[in-house]
Amino acid sequence: MFHRSGSGALSLAYVAAGRLIGYFEPHMNVWDCAAGMLLIEEAGGRAINFFANQDYLRNGGLVVGATKGVYPALMAIIEG
Repeated sequence: MFHRSGSGALSLAYVAAGRLIGYFEPHMNVWDCAAGMLLIEEAGGRAINFFANQDYLRNGGLVVGATKGVYPALMAIIEG
């Protein structure tokens, strides 16, 4: 099912809270996603290593966060 709340930060928080099983955004800025990705990891989920991109502060990047069981399947869909 596709769900769009209008806020990537809120959607990441929903993943951490268990309201969504996964979230993908092709591009977000660090200030919109860093806290949500940390919430997901602290809740036991998985998030893509957003900070691996050395230029993330200026250019942002791909955001993926999901439950541990869903993360590999979501990444397979994204990498297609």
